[in-house]
Amino acid sequence: PIVLLSLTEGLIVFNDRLRSSAVLQARNEFLGTMSHELRTPLNAIIGVSEMMQETPLDPKQREFSETIQNSSQALLALINDVLDFSKIEAGRLVLEEHPVNLRHSIEESLDIVANRAAHKSIELVYMVEPSTPPVIISDPIRLRQILLNLLSNAVKFTAQGEVAVVVQLAASDDLGAPLTRWSHPSEQSVLLLFA
Repeated sequence: PIVLLSLTEGLIVFNDRLRSSAVLQARNEFLGTMSHELRTPLNAIIGVSEMMQETPLDPKQREFSETIQNSSQALLALINDVLDFSKIEAGRLVLEEHPVNLRHSIEESLDIVANRAAHKSIELVYMVEPSTPPVIISDPIRLRQILLNLLSNAVKFTAQGEVAVVVQLAASDDLGAPLTRWSHPSEQSVLLLFA
């Protein structure tokens, strides 16, 4: 009876793990499919709003078009976050490596939250310390997602004043050890601190 009870408990635990794994897999597949299905029309909206901005528009129409563009970009970033989360859980997230103009990325992110900041009379500013490389090798999409997340929260939770982005080289990694990683034999890897 003890052996039978142990086997039964083991089968129940195994069955629960299989069921949990199947639910996670089904959820991840659903998220991946839905993210793709949502991104397709959203990319069309972004494309049309970009084309619309290239036509003669009165100031109010231009403002509406920019709002469509900014909101669509923010929604696309949110959808990408959901998809990334499911990829992280599945162990399939791959970070890309491309040259990224740091100032350009920050300015694009600030542009997206500028309308919300203006409605609250919040000033947006940024500073990149001179020792920071102007171009880095990074994943531009993930960097933009992170910046948008930080900036959106900063604008959301700031009642008055300004939201400032400061970028500098970090002297050490988050464990306090000196930074000595190398991404390539001829290039030093840098750790940037965004505040």
